[in-house]
Amino acid sequence: MKLSHKIVMVSAAALMAVSPVVAGQSNFAQAATSKTTKKSTTNTKTTTKTTNANSAANIVTTAKTRVYDENGKLAKTYMGSKKWTTIAKGVKLISKGTKTIDGEKYYSLGNSSYIKASDATSLSTKKKSTTSTKDTKSTEAKSSTASSSKSTKASTSTSKTTATKTTTKKTTAKKTTKKVTPKLAKVTKNSYVYDKNGKRIKSAGTLKKNAEITYVGTMSLGDDAYYNLGSGRYVKANNVETADTVKVVKNAFAYDKNGKRNKAAGVVKKNAKIETLGTKKIKGKEYYYIGAGRYIKSGNIEKKTEDSEKEITYIKLVKNSIVYDENGDAYSPEILFSKGAEYQAYSAKKIDGKWYYQVGNDSENSQWIKAVNAYVESGPKLIDDSSYVEPSPSTTNASTDTVVTLRNNASTYNNKGQVVSNQTFAEGYRLRVSERTWIWIASENKAEEFYKIVSKDNSYIKVSDVSTLSGTSLVANNTPEQARQAATVATATDKANLNALVNTATTVRNSVKYTGSSSELKTAYDNAISKAQSIISSTTASVLDVNNAVDAVKKAEAALNGQAQPTQPATSTTTTDTNNNVVNNSTATTTQSTTNN
Repeated sequence: MKLSHKIVMVSAAALMAVSPVVAGQSNFAQAATSKTTKKSTTNTKTTTKTTNANSAANIVTTAKTRVYDENGKLAKTYMGSKKWTTIAKGVKLISKGTKTIDGEKYYSLGNSSYIKASDATSLSTKKKSTTSTKDTKSTEAKSSTASSSKSTKASTSTSKTTATKTTTKKTTAKKTTKKVTPKLAKVTKNSYVYDKNGKRIKSAGTLKKNAEITYVGTMSLGDDAYYNLGSGRYVKANNVETADTVKVVKNAFAYDKNGKRNKAAGVVKKNAKIETLGTKKIKGKEYYYIGAGRYIKSGNIEKKTEDSEKEITYIKLVKNSIVYDENGDAYSPEILFSKGAEYQAYSAKKIDGKWYYQVGNDSENSQWIKAVNAYVESGPKLIDDSSYVEPSPSTTNASTDTVVTLRNNASTYNNKGQVVSNQTFAEGYRLRVSERTWIWIASENKAEEFYKIVSKDNSYIKVSDVSTLSGTSLVANNTPEQARQAATVATATDKANLNALVNTATTVRNSVKYTGSSSELKTAYDNAISKAQSIISSTTASVLDVNNAVDAVKKAEAALNGQAQPTQPATSTTTTDTNNNVVNNSTATTTQSTTNN
């Protein structure tokens, strides 16, 4: 996520004790210092030039981080001390470049010291500013030495200044902080707690079913929505039931689960707006549950009408969409929402002339996507702009997509059953998949069933790592035995049957069934033989390749349908010429015989 822009002063709180001061090797950016040059002439302009030592810093930590050596191992010391091997969040540092160690990117701090790039972000380069201050009043008292003597060197003035008063204009950037009121919710099933990157926080344990929680906003990560519990903790939204806000129409007492008044809870005042988590019958009467084991009678609550309910707007993505902050800047590392995913849209606004939808209202990190990448699936339109053209629902075929959710952290594999070391996905992550297939894993000597990932070429995820599937169901396109054959190089013995078929090709081509077939059927047979010959000569062809080639040749030969032309039987007639000679006429062979009387 993006770090909010802050001026970070390295101090005792920034690290662990005191800021290290090691001559010649301190990497930490020190506090800003001011250097002021004054002209002593009364009623003249004073120019104040500020030189910020932090301008040398180019990265800032976004989380508490550790220092590593060139092998990716935890460093024993940093800057001459063990206690500096842990660096707090918000510390500005000078990076000397990046390095990839075991597939992970690190920032170099020099002297073979590194921090993970995922724990820091780059600082934007800012121009140095020169502030000119008008109407500066400078009053200098008389010196005890000869004031009439002029110094030829400004830097060696012998005058003692007994009083100097400088008035400058100071501009302070005001930061507006929204006060966020926690909202009530209930966990509907046992749920893990995650960090802002969607990784489980094991130390946070498990939220039990029916546990009451409060949240301060929402966040979307991948195709999942999360509620922000504060302190960097999140829970999946589909495991949570949020409270409804209702209005109290008259002063109301609070009761416990048995219908007994809870005097310690006091009175809920008329016109107060409170949150409720459903209703419950107590001794035949309906109560609203307002949290902390408290209930109030439903008769004290304003009845909702259809008009009083605010309709929610939901949007669906027509293409994969990058996530931006409220200023239109993409998050780093990049957050990408998948085509076909649905989100609640909280608002819409123009950023640099383009419309965006707000899809996450996390108080710390709001999330926005470009409006041209989505259409309103239900609820009221949020963009009232005649020049804006919303994409058509027909732009996406999301209804046919298959999306899987991971049950645990999962590695990806290529089509050879080998782990792709730099591609892993966290528990709960959702992926679009396009096919289901068996792949032979040589290291385990067995076939395993996989889903093919749409967004990454030649990448597969194990079916056993998937907890749920939504969309179109997929059926395996092969068998475990075929997967084994595909991973096994064919021997000469394996190719024997295919050789026999190729050796009979000349006989087949001379036969009537070949010569009498259409050109399409003859071409299909010739192609099958040609393919078979290339497989026979290949040293890497698999057993499955050979078996498929055998089937292809047999199928093409069976399709040949040429037939021999039948022989026509001879027909003859007998006639008598004018000399009474008998003449035999035949359609096959004409024979003339003469009989003399």
